[in-house]
Amino acid sequence: MMLVTRRCSASGQAVDTGCWAHARRTFFELFTANPSPVAKLALDTIHELYRLERKIKHRSADKKRQWRQRYATPRLDAFHQWLLLQQAQTAPNSRLRKALDYPLKRWSALLRYLDDSHVPIDNNRMENCLRPVAVGRKNGLFAESLRAGQRMAAILNLLETAKLNGHDPSIWLRDVLPAYPPGPTIASSNHYPTPKTASVNIRQLITLF
Repeated sequence: MMLVTRRCSASGQAVDTGCWAHARRTFFELFTANPSPVAKLALDTIHELYRLERKIKHRSADKKRQWRQRYATPRLDAFHQWLLLQQAQTAPNSRLRKALDYPLKRWSALLRYLDDSHVPIDNNRMENCLRPVAVGRKNGLFAESLRAGQRMAAILNLLETAKLNGHDPSIWLRDVLPAYPPGPTIASSNHYPTPKTASVNIRQLITLF
């Protein structure tokens, strides 16, 4: 299992893979406050990584890995050396130093996407899924009970999983809800709406409460 994270103490079979969007954000915020040429060069370099990702978006897994290894790896090697040089020349408590330290402290994790074509360059997709939850967080104040809040979270989880796998959530719900027996139930993890899940399998739900 891969965890694309900003900060993670990976254990067991989980592998921490860094998020380049967060690395970029540190330089973007710095450049917005003070148009530093160092921040600009860092942003340009990261932009090239994303341009490559857009180019290989629809290629096969093997091709993605080959292109990343061939084009992104040498660019990142040079970027790493440049970051170390800038770090050595920058005051420890400066804002620029903090921006430089961010990717350097996470460098190994940030490189892991190069070796596995199934690992995305960033965690933006999942964070976008969480935004509706964050926006609706205050609605949880009116859930009236802990169990109601847990059920609401379970439903949101199912809806976002459906969207991630290319399903229309409203159509998926119309298929699933009639299959629920009376009483508090939730879908089992192996019946989440994946692309390979047929309607007949989605209907096989188990009672957890």
